Amino acid sequence: MKKFLKILSTAALALILAACNNNTTEEVESSSESTVESTVESEQENSESSESVDSEVSSEDAEEANDEDPTAKGVNFEFYVDGAEEPYETFVAENADGMSVLEAMESIEGLDFNFNEEEGVIDQIGDYTNDYASEQTWAYLLNGEYAEFGVVSQTVENGDTIAWYFGTADQIPMNLVPSEANAVELDNPGMTEAAEEVADQASEDAAE
Repeated sequence: MKKFLKILSTAALALILAACNNNTTEEVESSSESTVESTVESEQENSESSESVDSEVSSEDAEEANDEDPTAKGVNFEFYVDGAEEPYETFVAENADGMSVLEAMESIEGLDFNFNEEEGVIDQIGDYTNDYASEQTWAYLLNGEYAEFGVVSQTVENGDTIAWYFGTADQIPMNLVPSEANAVELDNPGMTEAAEEVADQASEDAAE
């Protein structure tokens, strides 16, 4: 009988030890899985945080770039008088994308000018008014080039530069007139008397 009880005790002890080992193994496996999941979640959070920071930095850089370069978010206007190399005044028409030259100028607070509806031209800006007797008039360039249309029809985009010049034919840039091949037929309703004179001279030179 004692022998039998001893065998039963040994078997019970073996079962208890086996159960303990299983629990320990499950706890180790559970702990390992928990550690792996925690590591993965931490890496994902770090990655998302890094992307968020990068996005914020890029956005701030773009805003700083726009702040440093106001012409990027508007149309820049420069005004030159009597052949001067530097503008005597500058303005920025903000968010003028898709506007006409005239509309962009009208949107600038503090810019004094007059649009002559009968002639279809701007004949006064600031203290300078077209004087046909002395052949001093206003004319403009779009991004340094001859503008195809007048101030009513010519549209602009943010980042464009409109340079206005006041003076006689020999004081305004030559590229205020079209090429010699097109100088005879002027389709620009904003062309001033001074610019027309230069165009006529170009036509005569071409004919010779």
